[in-house]
Amino acid sequence: MRKFRIIGMAFVAMLALGAMMVSSASAEVNSRPYFSNEKCVKVAKGAGHYSNSTCTTVSEGGEFELEALAAGGGGVTFTSKSGLSLLVTTSGATVECEADTNTGKLTGPTTDEVTVTFTKCKTTIGGMNLVCGTKGAAAGTIVTNLLSSKLGFIKKGAPTEVGDSLSPKTPKTFATFECSLGGVTVATIEVGEGAGKGGDSVIGKITPLNTSTANYTLTFKCATAPPSGVQEFTKFEGGALDVLESSTNGGAFERACEQSTDNLTLSVSNLEIVTT
Repeated sequence: MRKFRIIGMAFVAMLALGAMMVSSASAEVNSRPYFSNEKCVKVAKGAGHYSNSTCTTVSEGGEFELEALAAGGGGVTFTSKSGLSLLVTTSGATVECEADTNTGKLTGPTTDEVTVTFTKCKTTIGGMNLVCGTKGAAAGTIVTNLLSSKLGFIKKGAPTEVGDSLSPKTPKTFATFECSLGGVTVATIEVGEGAGKGGDSVIGKITPLNTSTANYTLTFKCATAPPSGVQEFTKFEGGALDVLESSTNGGAFERACEQSTDNLTLSVSNLEIVTT
């Protein structure tokens, strides 16, 4: 039977971000990208990225820096929703969900936690149109395990691109769900890490950058059109392999790409993803 791969959890998610509290002038002040509360603070000479007290003039080795979101996330929460989510494996199998929603919280300047709920999910196997869902959830509803994400550079050079890498908080399993016909299970699909060692995470591109806002877009995209099971971004710059894998009915794992666009809304409007 053909193996499947889960679509991403585009949602979510979203995001979460970059460096430790800057006011302490620790070495982490130089770690980017990260979520900042836009407060410009003075740091040890040479540790900052700005030369003026309003943090508007970029200068490596300056004495000022945009303060990072506090450890623990400062109570910032978020919601997210998307339209069509598509998962396509390298063998050509496809799982489609009409929409997804999620709620989560920032857990630090570079991290967050979220659970994603996909609705009206379906696939086709052997000419059979199947409804896919997590056991115990409503028909057609896939609920992920608790997920966490972290910001990183897809591309540091101009034009700078930042990604949000999403992975299960408990390693290896994003979600497990069943696809059935008339209440009879035809396929059980596990999305997580297989032999590829790096197959329990997925990267989406997040925008905007260096802009104070409560609204962000997280885009997961396949590398080709039509989708061929290869994700557009498979690692952060200089990082390790960062992709999803899935297995059907206990079979071998294979890679897949996720294609979806999530609209994220933070509970506050004065945060920005700092890259400069």
